[in-house]
Amino acid sequence: MLSRTLRYLLISYVVAPASAMAADIEVLRPEGLPLAEVLEGRCTIALSGPIEQGDSAKLNDLFFDHLDPVGITGSIDEDLFEMSERAHTLCLNSAGGDFDEALEILKSEFMNLIRVITVVPNGSECLSACALVFLGGTLATSNSDGGNTLPVRVLSTGGRLGFHSPFVGGVERLPNVLPRDAVVEFFSSGADAIRRLNDVFTNQYVDTHGPVARFPPDLLIELLGFRGVNDYFEISTVNDAGRFDIYLADIPQIKLSREGLARLCVNASMWSIGKMSPHSPDIPSWGYSIETSGNTASLSARHYACEITYLGKKTGDDYRVVFSDRQGTEQVRYMEAWESLPHYTPIRSLRKFATITLEFEPLYNYTNPLELEDAATIPVLVEDSISIVRTHGGETGFGDFRLRLLGDGRFTIEGNEIGEFAGEYDIRSKTDICLEFETSAIDSLLKKNVCGRIDEGDLKFEGIEQLSGLVEFQRSVFLD
Repeated sequence: MLSRTLRYLLISYVVAPASAMAADIEVLRPEGLPLAEVLEGRCTIALSGPIEQGDSAKLNDLFFDHLDPVGITGSIDEDLFEMSERAHTLCLNSAGGDFDEALEILKSEFMNLIRVITVVPNGSECLSACALVFLGGTLATSNSDGGNTLPVRVLSTGGRLGFHSPFVGGVERLPNVLPRDAVVEFFSSGADAIRRLNDVFTNQYVDTHGPVARFPPDLLIELLGFRGVNDYFEISTVNDAGRFDIYLADIPQIKLSREGLARLCVNASMWSIGKMSPHSPDIPSWGYSIETSGNTASLSARHYACEITYLGKKTGDDYRVVFSDRQGTEQVRYMEAWESLPHYTPIRSLRKFATITLEFEPLYNYTNPLELEDAATIPVLVEDSISIVRTHGGETGFGDFRLRLLGDGRFTIEGNEIGEFAGEYDIRSKTDICLEFETSAIDSLLKKNVCGRIDEGDLKFEGIEQLSGLVEFQRSVFLD
């Protein structure tokens, strides 16, 4: 038999520390918002504070007693957000709360009859259980065919959205060694929480522009890797928002170039199959060609083929991208201009600019990651830029390792054979860089300043052959 304490802890299954205070819920605009404004991060209803038992009932009361009925006729297409109808948005600002109550909110009449759009506004955070509620945002239409629905979740570039795995509260009160039946019960409780979470989302049919449910399977895989109370998988890049069907608010004007069209094709194709590696080239690495006719561009590359049509400047999606997935099946994805940015672009960096004109031009194309086509140089970095340098140890015996130059003046070096290093860097010229090691897998480098130079495609550090080898600048981010 389990002790009373263990039984209590096992059924107190939460996604964030519990609190005695329930969320504050306020109606700001009972009449709703015009569809043209829902993607701007505006609120008709605001929820703030910890999510606790009773919050789903309070939201249901709003639905029946305090909100004007709204409804959308017609079909979901590229002109959806140009319609004159209105919708309700639920703005979220919560560090989390009760896992079970979050599921009750997702199953509530408030969420499923109104089809509320969820928003994380500028300056707000939505973590843990709150992030699960955020995923439930949808927009629905009705027509003679029964209508359809679409996931609509809006994240401001100044907001914070983070997921992590469900966990059991009060673990610190448990003994260091648990009986076998307690361990089995803990495992079963965790598996049951994931099953119930998946059931809530997959039982709600949602039409979308690809094989993506309200709760994408790869998001489930991501969040399972984040298990601590303050350990979150955050939606922090264009790739995160794009592949999980999240709209971005508070973004700058973006002017597309030829490379931007290529990235629309790459991003649409890669997001259709799920996760994209942060080190994947943002444009086709084997070259590509683009032919234009009116508002349509046709891109052809070794691994990509897309027809991209500019639909005109409008609220919501400005581009229709037709492409083939890995099985050769034709798919259509509607995309906004920000989805033409490199997948590794930090979302928060977009807030600082009114217009992006240079976009994010790669330094060059490559056909072999370890052979430079042109003489490489170290780019002059700007704040929030990303420059990833991939090197190869050549004949030193240390294999592959990666040197990352971060926008805050810090660097990291990682390699299976060479180990991990970190510190600050100083770019002296286009070909010279100095590293000051704060942590080092090589004792002789600790607290030392080592300078290197790029010479004929090799990055060479004086007297440190372990850090020398062929170099590839995979990408560089510049904002104008």
